[in-house]
Amino acid sequence: MFALSLLTHTYGDLQTHPLQDPLPDSTSNDWIQEPKGHLFDTTRCNIDRLPWSTPFHVFREKYFLQKPVIFYMDSDELREELNKTRIVWSRDNIIKDYGNRTVSLGSAHSLTAYGEGVMEMTLEDYIADMKNISGVSHTHYLFDRFHFLRSAPILRDSYLNIHHYFFDYRFQPAIYDDTIAIAIGPSGSGISHHWHKDGWNQVISGRKRWFLYPPSVGVPPFGYNQFEPVSVWYLKHYHQLKDSELPLECMQYEGEMFYVPESFFHATINVGETVAVLGQTRTPQVGTQQFLISEGLEAPTKEKALPYFMSALRMGGGKHSQVYNNLANLYNIFGEKEKAFESYQAAAKYNPSYAYAWQALGNMLIERQQYDQAFDYFIAANELHGNDYEIMFGVGTCLYKTGKLVPAKEWFERAINLPLKNATGTDASARMNAYVNLAVIYNDLGQYEECLKLFSERIKLFPNENALQLAAATCLRGLHQYGPAESLLGSMLGEAPIAFKLAARELQLLERERTATLPPDHPMRQTAAM
Repeated sequence: MFALSLLTHTYGDLQTHPLQDPLPDSTSNDWIQEPKGHLFDTTRCNIDRLPWSTPFHVFREKYFLQKPVIFYMDSDELREELNKTRIVWSRDNIIKDYGNRTVSLGSAHSLTAYGEGVMEMTLEDYIADMKNISGVSHTHYLFDRFHFLRSAPILRDSYLNIHHYFFDYRFQPAIYDDTIAIAIGPSGSGISHHWHKDGWNQVISGRKRWFLYPPSVGVPPFGYNQFEPVSVWYLKHYHQLKDSELPLECMQYEGEMFYVPESFFHATINVGETVAVLGQTRTPQVGTQQFLISEGLEAPTKEKALPYFMSALRMGGGKHSQVYNNLANLYNIFGEKEKAFESYQAAAKYNPSYAYAWQALGNMLIERQQYDQAFDYFIAANELHGNDYEIMFGVGTCLYKTGKLVPAKEWFERAINLPLKNATGTDASARMNAYVNLAVIYNDLGQYEECLKLFSERIKLFPNENALQLAAATCLRGLHQYGPAESLLGSMLGEAPIAFKLAARELQLLERERTATLPPDHPMRQTAAM
């Protein structure tokens, strides 16, 4: 790799390069490009641009963990290698060589929250879908970490010829080797605001617009919604920003390497069909905000965790919503409800688009039996993230607790009709409770037959969902069919703790009602009264 020899070059006063035009289109590269002046295009750039031949000590002293920088190719040799790589990475060649391979796709939320995809598709199908403006590729970005490049030697070997030596994971395997990802998306796709350990991104085809905020800002001044595509954020919010609120930003062109320092909030929009390779360090640098948060999350006690979170909060100017959320979770675990509530409020204050903060506040208000205010918070969360079991369950619960049975029934029905994302976690728990509450509402409304019909049909579709049996038993209890109800509930007593608890409670109610129907002198009724 010829860039290694550049370590011996002398380097005088630091000079940054102005924004340059992209490389001429290659006739052998068939990714669809957008013209200059496109909706997401820009000539604004307030990020330093340095030549590829910049010595490492300059990067280390002036940029590493401090501020973003773009490295552009400054030799004919590099540009020639880039053109060779672009041919190998053309649409037709990628499909020919690896079109049948499965790749991971991620939504705005899954990529920013978990850094990985949530669904799979063959590469050929995804690339074909990019031409369909209503296709899955316009809501799910191809972001494949770990798998694809490791099993694609033609692409990987070609790419290594243009990979910048500062970030070369072949020489630093302990840092980068298992974090390398490939990203492909249509024009307007990208990743919403998020932050992580420091990393790099190199565009092979297309161009990528960057938006960044340093850790001292806390979070972007307008907040950010993890469930909102970056293009929606740009069209809704970007042009409403005051001059003092504008981000660091620049356009990244083909071949260029973008360095993202640790803890900088950043988002990207692809302008034209864009292909890129990227990587992150595996562990945060000691003393950084990411390091402090990681230490706080792993601390064994509240007393040890709090100093880390407080230090991280100070680094963010006291305005970092995610740190406040971590603090709130910590206080909640240790039963300090008031401090938890105040911290969730701060998280929502500094990021009004933080759906989970509004949801957490709603849950705490339900515990306080303040259902009207909790309803408002759940509605705020639902407007930000409209496909979440727990949020819909919260709305339905508030309506049910305030006697609004019909709208509560509608919200629980919406919840149970969502696809189950997590069969064992909070989604499953929320759906189980939604089933049971929905059955109770049917009974309260006297709609016993409709209740039994609904859940009997769903049991046929989902025979292994115990919550359906629990709900059906509730319907049978309303119809005074105690024997069949008891049979359904009895089959659940060996199941998971929450199912066992709900089934046992329902059996108690069933027994109480059945006993109440017996004659006054019946031995079982007399025993129950003792």
